[in-house]
Amino acid sequence: AWERGEGALVQLSAILGLETVPSRIECFDNSHIQGRDTVSSMVVFTDGQPDKSAYRRFRIRADAGGNDLIAMREALTRRFKKASENEASFLPLPDLLVMDGGPAQLQVALEVLESFSLDFIPAIGLAELSETIYQPGEAAPIQLPRNSAPQHLIERLRDEAHRFAISYHRNVHNRNALYSVLDSILGVGDKRKRALFDAFLTIDAIKAAPQEELAAVASIDARTAESVYRYCHPNDSGESKPDEAQP
Repeated sequence: AWERGEGALVQLSAILGLETVPSRIECFDNSHIQGRDTVSSMVVFTDGQPDKSAYRRFRIRADAGGNDLIAMREALTRRFKKASENEASFLPLPDLLVMDGGPAQLQVALEVLESFSLDFIPAIGLAELSETIYQPGEAAPIQLPRNSAPQHLIERLRDEAHRFAISYHRNVHNRNALYSVLDSILGVGDKRKRALFDAFLTIDAIKAAPQEELAAVASIDARTAESVYRYCHPNDSGESKPDEAQP
């Protein structure tokens, strides 16, 4: 366990030339589909282990259009602004900042840190291969020894950042798809849309639900449940379908 956690941190510190062994490492990653519903994740490892209560996620407000750097800049700016306002859920500051990406993503991180006078925080970029690390001012990336404890630590950090970003993105994407359908139904306002999303998560799950199940959701009355059901099942109204019309 020491080898996977603190031991890996000691070795990583030596490889990166850090002055102190980082207790808190933060890793940022983005997720989107064709430039839409962009989100960023911030995962935290404390003493080499995932610290899930410290994870944070950001729904990107800027029209990033799939531009990783715009999304990354917004997420980092919001993260360090919260810290500058002494918001407890964004403290303490990281001992090492890890950006999923190469020199361009690292440069964004350095600029954001400098804008908050936090350029004393070490930052690195992770290339596509998880053993390849970019450092400020170094043209050639560092190669971590393959199958070493530091490489496994960095790999776990990145995998966790990917997983967290993708799961949040899926949540946002499903909600947007569901809301856009529910917007067409009379009597379904924001509160009821949220209640239906919390209960079913996807539009397909709502379409598959019987009317009684829809009516059982908090704040959904019988009339609204019927409206939603009829909207999702336009041919179940008992009226003849065109191809069943009598001559």
